[in-house]
Amino acid sequence: MALPNTDPFSVRPPLPHEQLRIKVTERRRRYLTLGYEPIPIISGRKRPALDDWRKTKLDLDTVSAWANDRPAELSTGIRTKYTPGFDIDTSPPRDMSMPCSTIPKTRTASCS
Repeated sequence: MALPNTDPFSVRPPLPHEQLRIKVTERRRRYLTLGYEPIPIISGRKRPALDDWRKTKLDLDTVSAWANDRPAELSTGIRTKYTPGFDIDTSPPRDMSMPCSTIPKTRTASCS
């Protein structure tokens, strides 16, 4: 059985901004109660805009207040001091007939 998709950003048609803020706040509150440390992120920037985010005290009141105090920051990051993890961004699958020599190598990835 497939798990339901509860991502508020994937709803079609898209949610109005106010409903999206409510859903994002619910999700952040749930993360906090599960032991994670959610931090607001401006979508597309991949880093917190919150001043001193490493030291910000997190509780349900703080996380809830972001809906009004930081309405443009609807993406959510997780502080990883106590919950380390990693993120892998991938490109669409490449055409396997394309020779590796045409794909540039980077410091962290290569083609083989």
